[in-house]
Amino acid sequence: MTSLIFSTLLALQPAFGFTTNSERVQNNAEYTQNRIDLRDDTRDLAELSRLIDNWHSTQSGNDRATERAIDRQILAWLDREVSENQRDTLEARAEVADSIQELNGEKRDVYSSRGRSGARTTAMAEVYDDTRDLADDRRDLITIQNEQSRVLAISKTLNQMQSKFDSNRASNNDYSQKSSLLRELQRLAKSEIARDRAELVEDAYERQEDHRDR
Repeated sequence: MTSLIFSTLLALQPAFGFTTNSERVQNNAEYTQNRIDLRDDTRDLAELSRLIDNWHSTQSGNDRATERAIDRQILAWLDREVSENQRDTLEARAEVADSIQELNGEKRDVYSSRGRSGARTTAMAEVYDDTRDLADDRRDLITIQNEQSRVLAISKTLNQMQSKFDSNRASNNDYSQKSSLLRELQRLAKSEIARDRAELVEDAYERQEDHRDR
């Protein structure tokens, strides 16, 4: 999604007479997408928390019909989350590839600026920044992949357990295990929101740098 917004902003640049360079446009695109991600992930967490709270509430009332309905909603939420995580992983890989390409371009600029001290200093500073950005993108990719693996594992376990709950054969241990897995899903969703907020803080810093460079 970030790449799509970035391409759109670049296409609009000449039409509206933007004077920003491509890096500034990309930073704005990432800021816009990260705000959307935070909004969507916050909404997803609220929905999951409501479902989990309602699921636990059915335990005290022994309301099996309501419990089964909530089970179906939780599994549907998980299916959507798995799909979203797959898209996030693809986007994170694309960002790593873009960062590698950008870093290689800056390294070529350093080579071509030999003999021009001012230009070389600027190019080396860009290499430093792009190296840092690449490290951040690679770290984010690893984090997203790890979270995706865990969500997939939880989804598989809950789906495998569901037949016991549907047939009222679930034991106390089954209920305890399911409760723990649901709470872990909550923690993973919260960690995703924390990452979104950290990205926005980084975006704000980069946008301030862009403003100073104008």
